[in-house]
Amino acid sequence: PNAVIITDMRVRFSIQKSLDKTPNTCDIVIDNLAEFSRKALAKKPLGIFLDAGYDGELRRLFTGDVRYTSSVLRSPDWTTTLQCADGARAFAHARINRSYKKGTSILVPLRDAAKSMGLTLPDDLQVSVASRFGVGSPVHEDIALGITLDGPTRDELDRLLAPYGYTWSIQNGVLQILRDEDTKISGAFGTATVLTPANGLREAPELTGPSKPGEQPVLKCKCSLAAHLQPGGLIRVKSRSVDGNFKIHRVT
Repeated sequence: PNAVIITDMRVRFSIQKSLDKTPNTCDIVIDNLAEFSRKALAKKPLGIFLDAGYDGELRRLFTGDVRYTSSVLRSPDWTTTLQCADGARAFAHARINRSYKKGTSILVPLRDAAKSMGLTLPDDLQVSVASRFGVGSPVHEDIALGITLDGPTRDELDRLLAPYGYTWSIQNGVLQILRDEDTKISGAFGTATVLTPANGLREAPELTGPSKPGEQPVLKCKCSLAAHLQPGGLIRVKSRSVDGNFKIHRVT
């Protein structure tokens, strides 16, 4: 009810998303906002949702906090610039101080950590954890001994997840938890989005070999705007030069 909705304006944006823990970023430039809107966007704290698309269909591209706002008059036009980050306040300031007794499911401290950051866990996390952490696994044994989380949540999440090969990132206000071999898209593990020249793949994909022994080859490709392509997702690229599955590590 207290949202300022901006539509039908000239809007330019640049979004950078990755599997890194540091927040994803989004820069937005809007031309000729009304004075009321310019003042509303200058207030902090302020959350933002960016939807974009084509053929009349909008999809959520970015969710985050506004870190910096400026409005400049370059006569006769006003230019408003927003610098945003996904989960910036949570990453910088969230702390947790909780202890868990033996027999506690790993989902309990994960939910508490997400709550301390003002974030949510993905709906399918409980299923994915159950399928990977069977009874008697090292995760259950460690939790059974009890654990205390005390400090910045970002550091305590590292300490909780690292022994089991998991990493975390913030994606559109959701705490995403994956292992190196995991992929995730649209709530389903192992579901690939197929990219071909017929459905949006632009230009020829660039496949480069591993930079170090033991690393995987890296693919760079361009496609039409596709909001559902997120870090951690799985894509199947089919072109004249490339045909294979790839995990998304970075999206621009």
